[in-house]
Amino acid sequence: MEGYRAAKYSQKWGTSFKTNPIKDDFISWSATTSPYQQGMAAFSSRGPTDDNRIKPEVCAPGTDIISTRSSVAGASAMWGVLPSNHAYCYSGGTSMATPLTAGAAALIRQYMVERADIPQPSSALIKAAMIGGSRTLAPGQYGDAAHQEIPPISPNMVEGWGQPELVQTLHPQGLMIKLIDGYSPATGGTNLYQVIVAKSGYPLDIVMSWLDYPGTAGGPPRAGQ
Repeated sequence: MEGYRAAKYSQKWGTSFKTNPIKDDFISWSATTSPYQQGMAAFSSRGPTDDNRIKPEVCAPGTDIISTRSSVAGASAMWGVLPSNHAYCYSGGTSMATPLTAGAAALIRQYMVERADIPQPSSALIKAAMIGGSRTLAPGQYGDAAHQEIPPISPNMVEGWGQPELVQTLHPQGLMIKLIDGYSPATGGTNLYQVIVAKSGYPLDIVMSWLDYPGTAGGPPRAGQ
C-alpha cells in the first residue's frame, strides 16, 4: 500500500464530502504540479473560535505523513504500510501535523539558546518567531478562481499565518530578525520599545505574543486579539 497519495476524498470518505471541488480532489496530491499547489486538507478545522480569536495560528502537513507503526500484533496500518519497511506507515491528521510543528519549535528554541544568547526563551517568544516566519499557502489547491479557499491576506481563518518555515524564521534572506523576550509590564503599566529602521524599501514585520489565562469559550473578544 502507498497511502492515500493518489486517492480522492470521494473514495475514502464519500459520505462526508459529497460535492466538488472537494469530492473529486486528491487527498494528498496536487492535481496541478507545475506549480505544485499546496492547500488545506478538507478535514482540517477552520476558525474563528467562539470568542472570535484567529485559529488556526499556523498549519503543517497532515496527509500521508510517514510515521512509525506499532509492533503490537494487529496494529492498524492507518493509511497504509510503507512498502520498503513495514515498521513504518502512512497516516494523517493532527497526530501528524502537531509533531512537525513541535519539531520546528524545538529547533527555533535551540537557535535562541545557542545563537541568540537567550538562555530560557519563553514559549511566547518561540510562538512569535514561528508565526513571523510562516509563509502563506494562498490561494490553495483550488487556485484563485471561484473555488479559492485560502484568502490572499494573512492571517486568515483557514491557515492562520500559514506554514512555519525555519529558514524564513531564523535567517530570512536579505533581512534580519530581532528577538525581545521577558518584558512584562505591571498591571495598568506600559512598555515602550524603540525600533530604528535604518533602511527604506524593506518590510518591517512585528509579532507580539504573550502568555495569558485561558479564555472563556463564547465570551466577547479580548482587546488585541
